[in-house]
Amino acid sequence: MKNLMIVFAIAMLSACSAQKKNMSSQQNSEPPYQLHDIWALKELQGKAVSPDDYKMKGVPVLEIYVKEKRYSGHTGCNQLNGQLEELTAEKIKFGAGAMTRMACQGVDEGTYVKTLESVDSFQRKGLDLEFLSEGKVVMIFKKID
Repeated sequence: MKNLMIVFAIAMLSACSAQKKNMSSQQNSEPPYQLHDIWALKELQGKAVSPDDYKMKGVPVLEIYVKEKRYSGHTGCNQLNGQLEELTAEKIKFGAGAMTRMACQGVDEGTYVKTLESVDSFQRKGLDLEFLSEGKVVMIFKKID
């Protein structure tokens, strides 16, 4: 009888531990709702961004819709929007999006779009949102809404 009680106690502890691990892995895969906001580009590939670089519409802006898994914004000239291919507590992957085709003198949209498409993860630091590609910070956005 005593041995049966010990086996039962071990089984209960194991079940509780397995449930806790399962809940923890679910929390890590849930989309981060604190990303659902409007973000203005602050730094691109290690270089600070200035409004003078984007005279048509100002610095690029990105809005992330977590629940719908989509994004929209502008490149400093053209509007863009698309779907998020992946969105978890640490990972984000921007799908190729649609973009308007206005002529944009003096705005380097190509670097912005290619860098955005290379992003594979993110981290929040206060009001900043850092996008990383292969572990390296490639874009920093600041919360504006």
